[in-house]
Amino acid sequence: MTARSVQGNIFIVGLAGPSGSGKSTVAKRVASRLSGHVISMETYSAEMNHLPLEKRAKLDYDAPGAIDVKLLESHIRDYAAGKAIEAPVYDFAQHLRVSDRREHIPAKSLLIVEGILALHFAQLRPHFDLAIYLEAPDEVCFHRRKVRDITAPWT
Repeated sequence: MTARSVQGNIFIVGLAGPSGSGKSTVAKRVASRLSGHVISMETYSAEMNHLPLEKRAKLDYDAPGAIDVKLLESHIRDYAAGKAIEAPVYDFAQHLRVSDRREHIPAKSLLIVEGILALHFAQLRPHFDLAIYLEAPDEVCFHRRKVRDITAPWT
């Protein structure tokens, strides 16, 4: 544990892994049991609201440039300092950040930052007290993505 987390009593976990590996499920279950919060990196997709839907739908949202890492880092920093954050809300059907809505997230003793790129950004890693990479076989990930994409409410 770092001196920051001991002093601030806030433990921050970075949870990465391939799409379909179970990151969201694990993060939600752990956060629920330990009265923490989960921030999904998907909601921190860079704002592309200026582009038409057809172009937004073709963007690669799994690329590092697709993440608003400055906003995410500032929110992690604020949370670590015990401050509530106003996380962006993302509309997956329209591929855009909802500009007039935010999710109020009060600081608790645990924050899990989950996403395929959670451990990719050098500027985020120092904020994590624990870094976890969740592995799963390609076949399992593919099946989970297929089921998710067929049954997801935004399809």
